[in-house]
Amino acid sequence: MMTLIQRTWVNAVALIMLLGVVYIAPALAVERTITAEFRPHAGNPNNNSFTNTTPCSLPGQANAWCNRPNGSFPVSMALSGITKDFRHGAAEDGVLVRTPAARTIQVTNDESGDTAELILEFTDLGYQVRGLPSLYTVTQGSLDTPDNLGVNCTKGRLAGALSTGVSLFLWPIVAAKQATGAECVKALKPEVVSNPQSFNSVLIGYKLTSPNPLEMRNGIYRGSQSYTLSPSGDFSFGSGNYSEVLTFNFELNVQHDFSIRQPPGSENVVLTPPGGWEQWLHRGTAPPSLQRDSQFFITSSSPLTLSMHCEHLEGLTCGLQSKLDDSIVPVQVAITVPGMKNAQGQAVEKLALTSRRPGERLGVESYIVDQRSTVHFQVDGPEVEQMIRQPGSRWRGGVTLIFDAGL
Repeated sequence: MMTLIQRTWVNAVALIMLLGVVYIAPALAVERTITAEFRPHAGNPNNNSFTNTTPCSLPGQANAWCNRPNGSFPVSMALSGITKDFRHGAAEDGVLVRTPAARTIQVTNDESGDTAELILEFTDLGYQVRGLPSLYTVTQGSLDTPDNLGVNCTKGRLAGALSTGVSLFLWPIVAAKQATGAECVKALKPEVVSNPQSFNSVLIGYKLTSPNPLEMRNGIYRGSQSYTLSPSGDFSFGSGNYSEVLTFNFELNVQHDFSIRQPPGSENVVLTPPGGWEQWLHRGTAPPSLQRDSQFFITSSSPLTLSMHCEHLEGLTCGLQSKLDDSIVPVQVAITVPGMKNAQGQAVEKLALTSRRPGERLGVESYIVDQRSTVHFQVDGPEVEQMIRQPGSRWRGGVTLIFDAGL
C-alpha cells in the first residue's frame, strides 16, 4: 500500500515604486511601511515576482503617478519642518537632490525565521514646496529638466505648479547611477538672491529586488532600513536647516499554493514482471524484476521536503514482508515530478528515495498546477528469486511519502 501525505505548516524579482515620505518634526524618525505579496495563479504559472500592495495616494496627481508605465508605484504624505532659501550661486543653494547608494536589507519570516536579502536602489527623487515666487518660475529653464541631463538624471514626468505658490518636480535617476547614488541639480536665475520655500512633501522612487518567491517559504517577511535626510545626509536637498531620519519598513507576504491528489485506487500497488508472468509460468524463468508505477497529481509553487516512511524497513529503503516466514526483501522507490528539481538543480526524474532524514529537498522551476507525477516501485532480480522460492506466498508492505511544503 502506498500513501501520500500532504503536510503544510501554516507559519520577492524587482519592484519599482515611487514613495512619498512624511517628516513629522525635525530630528524625529519617520516611518513608512511598504507592502508586497506573492500569490501564484494558475492563469500565469511563470510569474515569479511580487505585486505591490501599498496603497497609492497622491491627491491631484493620481493619474500621473499611479499609472506610471515603467511599473513605479507611489505613496505620498505631508511634510513639515523643512525650509530652504533657494538662490542663485553654488549648486547646494539651487535645486539639488542627492540619493544614496544601493543597500542590502535582510527580511525575516515571522514564523520560521527564514531570511532573505533585498537590494534597495533609488530610482527617482523630487519634492513639493510652497512659496512665492513659485520655484518653477525662477529656475534657468524648465524645472523638469535637470542641468546634468542624461549624466545623473533624466527629464522628469512631473514638474510645474499644483496651485499658486506650490511647485513640485520628480527627476528620474539614470539606470547606471541608481546603484551608486547620484546628485542632480538645477541652477536658478542670476537675479534670484533669496527665495524661501517650505517643503510640503518629498517624493522618492525606488527599486526593490528580492529573491525568487518560488524559493521562499510561506509567511510574512519583515525588515527595515533607515536613512538620514540633511545637507550632508544619505538624502540631501542641498543647503538648509533640516535633519531627519526616515525609516522604510518592508512587509513581503508569500502565500504559496500546495496540494496532492491521488486517483481512486492508486494507493493499492500490485507489482508484476515486465510483460507479465508468462516466462515464469511456461518456462520457469525467474522474472528480471517486479515493477509498478503509481500516478498522483501535485500543485505547488513552493519548495518542499519529501521524505519516505516504511512499514517494513530494509536498509535505507522499504521492504515487502512474506506472510509465510516474515522474511523481507527490499523494494526500490523512485519518483518523477515534471517541473521540479532536486537540491542539485537536476530534474526530478526517477529520483531514488531513501528513509534518510530529513529527506529530499525539492524546488519548483515555475508554478505547477495539477501536474501528473509518478512513483516507481521495483524489486530487483535476486530478491525476485528469493520470493519465487516460496510458491503461493504473499508479500506486503506499506510505503508513505510525506510532502512537507513548510507553508
